[in-house]
Amino acid sequence: MTLPQARAMIELCRNAKEGRVGSGESKVVIFTTPGCGRCRAAKEFFAARGLAVEEVDVSASLAAKRRLARLAPGARVVPVIALGEEVEVGWRPAYWARRLGGGS
Repeated sequence: MTLPQARAMIELCRNAKEGRVGSGESKVVIFTTPGCGRCRAAKEFFAARGLAVEEVDVSASLAAKRRLARLAPGARVVPVIALGEEVEVGWRPAYWARRLGGGS
């Protein structure tokens, strides 16, 4: 990792904790379904790091499904996680730990 990358990551973490993530995003948005263990693990992971989490149950409404389709066209699994302008399909805790500066 280069020094500029490290600085960007530190800034992302600070902004996320202060509710200033990405282009106006103030939280981690996690698209879920009921009973999804990986979704629950993702919510707990981000909450444990002090980040605000918005859970969107895609089985609950057509509006939620449309919102997900705009962010991650073609996504067929949950969770789908949006942090600022970054959108990831699936749950990869080691990736997010590195991304947020906490190691693996």
